Amino acid sequence: VMEHDLDLAHPVHHVQVGEDDAGIDDHHAGAALGLGHRPGVDLRRAQSAPTVADAYESILPSVVHVRGLRSPQIDAEPMPEAQSGTGVVIVDTGIILTNLHVVEGATQIQIIFHDGLESEAVLVGMQPEHDLAVLQAKTIPDDLAAATLRSTQGLRPGEPVVAVGFPFGIGPSVSAGVISGLGR
Repeated sequence: VMEHDLDLAHPVHHVQVGEDDAGIDDHHAGAALGLGHRPGVDLRRAQSAPTVADAYESILPSVVHVRGLRSPQIDAEPMPEAQSGTGVVIVDTGIILTNLHVVEGATQIQIIFHDGLESEAVLVGMQPEHDLAVLQAKTIPDDLAAATLRSTQGLRPGEPVVAVGFPFGIGPSVSAGVISGLGR
């Protein structure tokens, strides 16, 4: 999907967009992360496990609102003029992972970063079989933070996860649950 090298060997967050492994519907949440790790915190020394609020605060700077805008269709099957979804900054140069159905067929892609900065973006990669799209934002905040990705290998159903995103264009919101299944 991408030409960027990502270090997936050092787990910090389990980040996922969509429904694949976490079983979380992408209309209700965009980024799912495990509660097992926090950046800069040695959990062996921590007095308590990270909370949902800790996970939310940790990932929020890397979560963006994505809007795929479409020109109105004339004499064609009606399509929504805008799709709304969630993206996750995966490279601090403005590379964003989102769901393909949010931006597919869009004539313009708009990103709203955590700090409120709005930017146009372009589609630079996609994986239709997994409903994934990779975007490049044209303008980025000076202090843009990328989420740290890791392999989902070793995740098990029943492990706790937190979903952060913009369901139905509202948010950001947070919900917590467990991994309901794998490989879907």
